[in-house]
Amino acid sequence: MTPETCPLCGAADVTPYWPRVWQSPGRAVYACAACGVLFVWPQLEPGATAALYTGYAGHLAARGVIDRPETAAQTFARRAPAQGYRRRILAPYLPDGASVAEIGGGCGNFIGPLWAEGRLSAAALVEPCPPHREFAAARFPGLVCAGDVAELAPRRFDALVALHVLEHIAQPGPFLECCAGLLAPGGRLILETPSAADPLLSLYDCAAYKDFYFQPMHHYVYGEDALRRLLGAHGFAALAFEHVQRYPLSNHLAWLSKGRPGGDGPLDALLGGACQDAYRERLRAARRTDTVFGIFTPTVRQ
Repeated sequence: MTPETCPLCGAADVTPYWPRVWQSPGRAVYACAACGVLFVWPQLEPGATAALYTGYAGHLAARGVIDRPETAAQTFARRAPAQGYRRRILAPYLPDGASVAEIGGGCGNFIGPLWAEGRLSAAALVEPCPPHREFAAARFPGLVCAGDVAELAPRRFDALVALHVLEHIAQPGPFLECCAGLLAPGGRLILETPSAADPLLSLYDCAAYKDFYFQPMHHYVYGEDALRRLLGAHGFAALAFEHVQRYPLSNHLAWLSKGRPGGDGPLDALLGGACQDAYRERLRAARRTDTVFGIFTPTVRQ
């Protein structure tokens, strides 16, 4: 069933983008010319979404992320390497002494160390998965841990951070309005999402990658313009965008030559770090990266 309008902005200028969604027959991907978002349609029903997350370990195993169910400690260890680029990119936006809440913070990989190092005056984590939330609370004493963002009220924070969360929210309007109510005057909402400018989509048009990339629980793939428009419609102004290329040139060559994810050890050695870093930097300068951060502030005092 083809959508009549974009579920994000309501515009009627919607066209087919890709005919398949990973392991989800009957769904396809569409592009909105008005706001620039890519979206999966039809969207998952709430019950199907809950069932998917209940069995999320199976989903990760099918995609090659894990090979067996994980404990919370194992999940924490697996996610640890990804935090370096986030800390580097977000350091200017999270000054020492700020009060910060992370939404969808998992086991506490990002906000937990900032709190443990004494960088923050107050810190909170929102995570619906009880084992992950309990792990974070035990590992980082004093970190406020909640199962739902509404539980943070009436606290106010200098910054809210949501890393790879927004794309999972089918109706982002109420979520953004809730975030605005949790920000102190002049506060910042920091979002990280996969980017529609991903070079394997926007430059190389890699069919194998598209078949793997689009997943039913990722309702939207945002670009800078789509984020600006969405947040603007809900009372936020953009302060900055940061474009980051997470995956290296060797990963892109594997997709283009073999149609599969992952790098290649001999190829990594041949290319060398300087070549791969230069490739990432050229993509960043062109704003053609797989990941985008948006930093926003409410336009009116809450």
